[in-house]
Amino acid sequence: ELPPNAFVAGSRQAAAFDRVDALRPGELVLIGVEYGATAAAELDLMTDTLIRHVLLRGGRPVIISGNPVALLRTNNLLRTLNEDADFLARMNATEPLTPNLDTFVVRYLPGSVLGLRAFSENTALLILTDIEGQANGLNVDSLDDFALITLIAERPEDVRAYAEQIAPLAGSPLIAAVSYSAAPLTEPYADSPFTIGSPIAGLLVGYGDAYTYSAMIDSVNAVPRNVIPALPTPEPTLIQPTPEPPPVSYTHLRAHETKANLVCR
Repeated sequence: ELPPNAFVAGSRQAAAFDRVDALRPGELVLIGVEYGATAAAELDLMTDTLIRHVLLRGGRPVIISGNPVALLRTNNLLRTLNEDADFLARMNATEPLTPNLDTFVVRYLPGSVLGLRAFSENTALLILTDIEGQANGLNVDSLDDFALITLIAERPEDVRAYAEQIAPLAGSPLIAAVSYSAAPLTEPYADSPFTIGSPIAGLLVGYGDAYTYSAMIDSVNAVPRNVIPALPTPEPTLIQPTPEPPPVSYTHLRAHETKANLVCR
């Protein structure tokens, strides 16, 4: 039998869906895509569906990853989404979505756990460029600027890294969408609120939940693109001129030199 067309009320899956559905137009959503080609058949639908839900609610997805292959795959998913005329019409988008304006794919984050830690502490610096190394115009000071954090992961190690390195500094719980193999070691984070760092506020598992989620967004009220507020323009940084040092007279230098010689003697 096919998976159900809706999540059970009060379930982890329903909690994840409700948090995305509560987004307000213009809000930024951080989405960590941490899986490779081996899990693409299971998790690509989930990635595509979550991004579509964020866009339907007027949010702006910001994609990060410590896996360069995952960034390329997500970038390809965004291009495919941009060719879906029915989806664009549903959002009342008269033009295709614009990279670095409607969607953001940030540069590859090396270093695994250390890379995530550096990102959480220096978000403003490490989010300035896109996957091609170009400035993306994002004006983000810290993780607190994201209304929601979502993780799509193949391995439980990635769930733990995000739960311990990203969520605590953001001050908000995260939503996790994981493979079937990662679910058993991920569930304790969802079952133990406020006892393991930052809890997982919603949990989606495997292709079955992705299928149900995809069916549910068909009834989501889409926010028209023309009512989404524009991104704030970064304020230019004023560089103060360096004051010139006061002139030093030759007599002053000779006095210091004489004093130094006396001290040495």
